[in-house]
Amino acid sequence: MKVAIQCDSPLLQRSLELFLAGQLSSIRQCDILIRDKEIRDENHPTLIIGSSASSDLLKPFSKAQLLHALS
Repeated sequence: MKVAIQCDSPLLQRSLELFLAGQLSSIRQCDILIRDKEIRDENHPTLIIGSSASSDLLKPFSKAQLLHALS
C-alpha cells in the first residue's frame, strides 16, 4: 500500500513518516492519503487523524492502531 501524508502539524507529519517509512509515496501515486484536517479528496481515499469524533483515527494512537486503521 502506498501512503501519502499531508499534515499541518510538523510533529504528527514526522511521526507518521517514521511509522510508515517503507510505504510513503507522492500524493499522485498514493493509494490512501493521511491528513490531520477534515479535507476529503475525491481522487484518493483519505484517513483523517484528529481529536474530534468525526476523525477516522483519534489522537493519541499507537503504530499498531495506525496500521490497523490503514488495513
